[in-house]
Amino acid sequence: MNYKVFVLMLALSFSASVDQMATQVADPEVVLPPQSSENVQQAQSDPADLVDKAISDYITDVEERVAKAGKAHSVLFFSGKASLNINSNDPDWAIFREQAIKEAVLKARENYLTTLNRDVVQEQFREFFSSKGKPEPTAADFQSKAGVDSLLDKAILLAETMLDKELVEQGIEPASFKKATPQIKRDLFRDAIGTKTMTKAFGDLSGMTVEQVYEFIREDGTGHVGVVMALSARKREQIRALVESGGMVEPNPAKANPEYANVSAALASLSEPYLEMGTKVFYDDKGYPMIVSFGQSGVRYSPDSDERDLEREDAHQFALDNAYGSLAATYNMNGDYVRESMQGSNKTKQHTFDLLNDGSVRKNSGAVRKEIMRQSEALSKMTASVSGLTGVNVRHQWRQKHPITGKEMSGVVVVWHPVAIQNAELMQSGKSAAEIEAGMAAKDPKAKKDGGQVQGRKSVDRFDPEDF
Repeated sequence: MNYKVFVLMLALSFSASVDQMATQVADPEVVLPPQSSENVQQAQSDPADLVDKAISDYITDVEERVAKAGKAHSVLFFSGKASLNINSNDPDWAIFREQAIKEAVLKARENYLTTLNRDVVQEQFREFFSSKGKPEPTAADFQSKAGVDSLLDKAILLAETMLDKELVEQGIEPASFKKATPQIKRDLFRDAIGTKTMTKAFGDLSGMTVEQVYEFIREDGTGHVGVVMALSARKREQIRALVESGGMVEPNPAKANPEYANVSAALASLSEPYLEMGTKVFYDDKGYPMIVSFGQSGVRYSPDSDERDLEREDAHQFALDNAYGSLAATYNMNGDYVRESMQGSNKTKQHTFDLLNDGSVRKNSGAVRKEIMRQSEALSKMTASVSGLTGVNVRHQWRQKHPITGKEMSGVVVVWHPVAIQNAELMQSGKSAAEIEAGMAAKDPKAKKDGGQVQGRKSVDRFDPEDF
C-alpha cells in the first residue's frame, strides 16, 4: 500500500463523514460421538456465539483424547466459521447454506495454511503537512476546480465523483441531493502515521478431513455454520497409498465392519447425510479400506414441476463435482495465502469556506479532528488435483429437506474401493467367467478354511486411532 492509496483512504473516510452516508481422535477405549442432528439447532441466542462455543468445546475434548492416546504431536485441529445471512424465503437458501459450509471449510484450511512457510514484511510511514498564510478563496474559486494541486484534494474530488455516479445509478440527481451551501475545505495541518503488514504463506493441505459440522439457524433461516477439520500425516499417507496402490490392497479382518457388507445400503442408512462433508476412510465387511467422499448441493426452489426437476438435476451434478473435488483435495492439495493490512491514525485541522447567496465568503475554523483508518485485503488460492483415478463409483444419492427451513438439499457419495479396481481389471483381462470366479474366491478372506470363518467386528467409532 503506497502513499497515494493511503491518502485516497483519508479522502474517502472524510467524504463519507461529510455526506453522512452509511477429527476426532481417541485411544482405543474411547468412543467418540458421530455426526448427529443435534449439530443442527434452531438458535435461541446469537448463532455466532453458539458456533464458537460448540467448536471450542469439541476441540478441547478431542485434544484431550488425542493427548491421552499419545498422539498430540501428530494430529492437529483447525476450525472455520461462516455466516448465513439469507432469509429462508429466498429460493436459493439451500445453495447459500452450501456456500457457507464451503466458506467455513476454506477458512479452516486457511488457518492451517497460515502456519506454513510464513513470510512477514512490515512497513511504517508518516506524513506531516502544514499550510499557513494562504489567501482566502474568492467567489470565483467556487466556480471551478481548476488549479487543484494537492494530492489529497484530488482524492477528495475523485471520491465525490464516484459518489455522484452512484447517485445517478440510483436515480437521484446529485444536484438535488447536495443542496448544501457550496464549500471549500482547506487543511491547516495534517499529521498521519500508519503501518502496513504483508503476510505470505504456502504449503501442502493434503490429508485435511472434515470431522464435525455445526449449524445454528434461526427460525427465519439466518444463522452461522462452523466446521472442525483434522490433519494427520499418517492419514494423508494412508489415502495417498490407497489411491496409488492400483487396487493391490490386502484386507484387514480386524477392522471389518459388518454394516458395510452392502456399502450402498449402509450409506443409505445415514440419517443426517447433509452433515457429512469431505473424505473419510471406512472399512467393509471383509476389512477392505474404502475412501468415501461426500458431496452435496442446495436445490433452488421452484413451484413449477418441470423447472424443479431441472434444478434437482443441476444440484445433483454440483454435488457430484463436490464429492470428486473433496477426494482430490484430500489426496493432493496445495495452497497460497497473501494478506495485506494497513492501520493508521490521522490528525487534521481544517478551515471551511462557504459561498453565501450574496456572493460573499464565510470562513469557519474547525477543531482538530482525530481518525483511525483500517484496511485489509486477503487472498487465498487452493488447488487440488488427482489423475488416472480408477475404482471410484457413485454408491449413494440422496435428497432431503433441511430440518429447520424445509429447503431441499441433494447429495452424492462416491466410494473408492480396491475390489472395484480388481474387478475392472479382471473384466478387461479376457478371462472366462469361471476363471474370474475362481480367482475371486481365492482372495475372499471369508472363504471357509477347515470349517472356520474370520469374524468381523463392528467399528462403533468411525475414527480409528491407528489411522493417525
